[in-house]
Amino acid sequence: MFQKYAFLALFFLLAGCASPKPQPLILSQAPTFLMPQFQINQATALMRLERAKLECEKLGDLYQAVMVTTDVERLYMKDRADKFLCEVKSQKNVTSLELRSIQSRLFKTSSSNLTAAINTFIKDNGGVCGSKSQQATGIGIQYGVGGARLKDNEIECRNQNKHFNIELDQVTDGNVVRARIYIYSAIRPSVQLTDPKEYSFFFKQIADQLVIEAIQINPAEIR
Repeated sequence: MFQKYAFLALFFLLAGCASPKPQPLILSQAPTFLMPQFQINQATALMRLERAKLECEKLGDLYQAVMVTTDVERLYMKDRADKFLCEVKSQKNVTSLELRSIQSRLFKTSSSNLTAAINTFIKDNGGVCGSKSQQATGIGIQYGVGGARLKDNEIECRNQNKHFNIELDQVTDGNVVRARIYIYSAIRPSVQLTDPKEYSFFFKQIADQLVIEAIQINPAEIR
């Protein structure tokens, strides 16, 4: 009988010392393009990280979850919460010539047709465009990435999370369009994309607006 009570006492003692069951995850706020930092409370560190990955994936395949909890915060929160940031994935390193080739297409149409097509595409995706020529309409001089004034042949566009710097260069057969696409956030520097798929998609959308084909240019043809 004594052994039985001793066993029960040991069982309850061990049960009392066992780690508490993790509580359900609590997301402070869902990350957005403009506010990519967020906090996840409770559960375990691994579960918090997995949830953070899922939240960042909702913003698109360009993003990854990065833990940004500081040592001081971790001590204060006693390993019951973590802060994360949806950060743009590292871009592939390419040469200047390769990047120019990826970013350039020849359109056999006028500058006005191209400008209209670009504006339509951006507006359809919830964005806006501007150019230096708008100064004459009273809108004011437009500025591009880094605060530089736009040239007469430049168009600057922005939607939810992307910034487009577009140059039109008139040639004999039409216009060469060079598009630089950046990802931006409220708390991180802009990142220029180097993925050819991003530019192929952009040029296809413009071509669809024009109902013509965007022609791939060889590096030697680019000025």
